[in-house]
Amino acid sequence: AFTEPQAIGTLILPDAVEVSALKPEAAFPGNLDDDSQWIPFTAGEGALRTLTATAGQAATRALRFTFRNEGGKPWRGGLRGAHLLSRRFDAVTAGATFSASSGQVDAHGKWETVREAPITPENPASLIVAWPEQRTWRGLALLGAYAKRIAIDAYTGSDDMAPADAPESAWNNLGELTPAVRWRPKYSDDYFDAGRDVASRAIRLRVVEPWTRENPDIAHRTGGKPTRAGLGGLVVLKHVGD
Repeated sequence: AFTEPQAIGTLILPDAVEVSALKPEAAFPGNLDDDSQWIPFTAGEGALRTLTATAGQAATRALRFTFRNEGGKPWRGGLRGAHLLSRRFDAVTAGATFSASSGQVDAHGKWETVREAPITPENPASLIVAWPEQRTWRGLALLGAYAKRIAIDAYTGSDDMAPADAPESAWNNLGELTPAVRWRPKYSDDYFDAGRDVASRAIRLRVVEPWTRENPDIAHRTGGKPTRAGLGGLVVLKHVGD
């Protein structure tokens, strides 16, 4: 609940949960058991769950988080955290394929690489998100980013070339992301805003500098060597309105 009405266009969180906003005309703080007092957010799937408000949804003083036990077995719901954005975004990751310069990557962009050669700006570790057709997007939500500096590039090459095989001239750098160093969080998320709508058929994340000794856990995992990088998954976000 909030002391004043808040404009909430999007929630991004790691847990399977339904979210709804208290209607402006409903008495504060709302009746959790009365669905007529609440407006549901639309859920998108991915490594992080993206929930988007309906167009024109008014500011609200409360959010309701609903956990459902569909299996009927003993179960406990939990909310590890949530990122609230005032603007409305949809996840447009669906239909993308992932490929990496080294290591293993799954269908949601979960990726880990441990190399022999050091990770450097001249020899980065890269992850590519590609679609069959061009997509318009504004930013990225990264789950569990394991790197010190990540450069973000948009593919500008021809449609008849696989982005993974494209020369460096086929990529346009949009900026860098510096993931926060946290001490044993329940989960971690980091965000990249391109600053404008970008139309591209692929996105490349280049780890140009890895973590090595930023805290004792990182030092233990890396052995102080600049050869490890990874990601728990990612969601590509499209701005759909304020």
